[in-house]
Amino acid sequence: MNFKYFFVGAVVILLVTNVIFFAVLLKANSFTANIAVDSTFNVPINTSVKIKTTVNVPVTIPIIGQQVTVAVPIDALIPINTTVQVPIKETIPVNVKIIGF
Repeated sequence: MNFKYFFVGAVVILLVTNVIFFAVLLKANSFTANIAVDSTFNVPINTSVKIKTTVNVPVTIPIIGQQVTVAVPIDALIPINTTVQVPIKETIPVNVKIIGF
C-alpha cells in the first residue's frame, strides 16, 4: 500500500490544527493562512483488460482479383502493469474564525 496519501493528508490536518492553535494562542477573532501542497503521487495500476470482438478484414484474392471479407475473431486478456505519476500543486486557503473570544 502506498502511504504517501496518508502522509500528505496527515500533514494537511496538522497544518490546519496548527493554524487553529496559533489563532487561539494569539486570541485572534479570525486567522487566515495558505497551505501549499506541491507533491507527486505514484498511482500503481495492475489490472487486465479483456477484449472479445470480431474484426472484418478485406482480402483480395490475387488470381481472380475478387475482394472478400474475412472475419477474424479476437479473444484476448491484455495485462496492464504500470505506475502513473500524478502531480498535485495546490494552495489551500484556511480561514479560521474563533467564536467566544
